[in-house]
Amino acid sequence: MSEKLFLSGTLEPPGDKSITHRALILSSFIKGEMSVEGALLSQDCLSTIRAVRTLGLKIKISGVGPSKRANLLIRGGGIDSIALGKKPFLVEAANSGTTMRVLAGMLAGRSGTFKFDGDASLRKRDMTRVLEPLAAMGAPVQYHDVPGKAPFTIQGGNLTGGDFALDVNSAQVSTALILAGLSAQGKTSVSTRDVIRDHTTRMMTHLRLPFETENNGLKIIVECLQGDLRARDLQVPADISAAAFFMVAAMLLHGSQIELLGVGLNPGRTLVLDVLKAMGGEIELINERTYGLEPVADLKISYSGQLRGTTIAPERIASGVDELPIIALAMAFADGTSVVRGAAELVQKESDRLRLICENLTMLGINVEQHSDGFTIHGSGPVKHPMNISGLWKCDGDHRLAMTGHIAALITGSDLQIENPESVDISYPGFMIDLRELTCEN
Repeated sequence: MSEKLFLSGTLEPPGDKSITHRALILSSFIKGEMSVEGALLSQDCLSTIRAVRTLGLKIKISGVGPSKRANLLIRGGGIDSIALGKKPFLVEAANSGTTMRVLAGMLAGRSGTFKFDGDASLRKRDMTRVLEPLAAMGAPVQYHDVPGKAPFTIQGGNLTGGDFALDVNSAQVSTALILAGLSAQGKTSVSTRDVIRDHTTRMMTHLRLPFETENNGLKIIVECLQGDLRARDLQVPADISAAAFFMVAAMLLHGSQIELLGVGLNPGRTLVLDVLKAMGGEIELINERTYGLEPVADLKISYSGQLRGTTIAPERIASGVDELPIIALAMAFADGTSVVRGAAELVQKESDRLRLICENLTMLGINVEQHSDGFTIHGSGPVKHPMNISGLWKCDGDHRLAMTGHIAALITGSDLQIENPESVDISYPGFMIDLRELTCEN
């Protein structure tokens, strides 16, 4: 492979996965017709589309682009019009933890029996952080195999509000309990220790769904929703989690300069920007604006020379836990030592990301120390391209590890074997196409 590879060009990354999920699920509360522009049609989001269609929402998909961005026209009859029938309703979430957790919260407040299941990977993931508080609100949970994990059944429809202080700063859990509280008697409050992505409350504000906040927004309070919401159109910005892979690649390949268009900059998701800037990365925000209530900008990323090691404070992890695999790759080829702690949540993702990050970087020859809640990386300095490493980049079906592996192969000029390469479709179906379009050689 040539030593002259670099990234150049302009790209609009795919629509934000988290926002697309929430737009689909919150549309269950609206009466009327709304459009969602720039939604993501990844495998995870398609799981949510299938589920809400079964609930009775009418969804027309159009304008599908190469990165699986699309426009959705959603028609709803209000939350009380959900067609459940007499048989237990099945949510088949496949690999999507967001589909399972957030819909569990919403449906716990509806009268009916709801069974949730997923693929082999999702069945391994802990669901108690959502299901225990829902049970405390009055929605009994029955596990069909392993306690705390799918498949499980919720008996919904008779909730009482409560006060919940989350042990883990999880936007999925917070959203699930907020949606349950919209169908519960009395008030429901959900508190987090640190700032998390606030897509749900921004969308609630946009749809004029009432709530209150305390403690600088760390505590959210809702009551039982009275009446239906009026539909209001939404725009979905580009996903910063998807943009992160190209950001790191451009910073590690000499001579690179790219522009990423319309990237969402939610205050609870800026870890990758802040860390890369702290490492000496050159990032310029252009044309800052809003889509709906979400802050958005175009990002100009330039190769700026050697990155330097950094430390991520534990309280910042929630603002970019999904980006830690690609951030770790940047740390691997920085000058000096980088430390990540407070990231035990990595073990609970689609794979044991903590272990696999460390094993994969070790395979590249990087000195890595694994901790119970993070890792220490002793950076090797500038990439010596080509490194001509051959080996298996382990993913265990994890889409973010697979995309990180492709970037690792590109920047090192190595013939890495990416395990489960098709898993990128879970969040970014057009990833390889976009990567090829940005990759140049001279």
